[in-house]
Amino acid sequence: AAVVVANSTGPLHLAAALGTPVVGIYPQLTPMSPRRWGPYTRRKRVLVPDAPADCGDCAKGKRCRCIETITTDQVLNATMDLLEQTTSVGGQSFAHA
Repeated sequence: AAVVVANSTGPLHLAAALGTPVVGIYPQLTPMSPRRWGPYTRRKRVLVPDAPADCGDCAKGKRCRCIETITTDQVLNATMDLLEQTTSVGGQSFAHA
């Protein structure tokens, strides 16, 4: 994959470990925050809802409406930003410094 888009799951972290750029989607809950569980790579974009930390619905296990405030345009822009930083030459990818 040229870029992997996922929430904080094994595939996101495996992709980052293999050097694939990643777009991570994280809730605003402190125990699940990207500060703690974010991918260990510089080739990433992390999206977090624009909502108060520890929103009441999410913390109670209800449907996380905060995460739904992350738009498809935000995900697309983050993905395109990472793709623009990578140039394909002879079938190999090189990240721009």
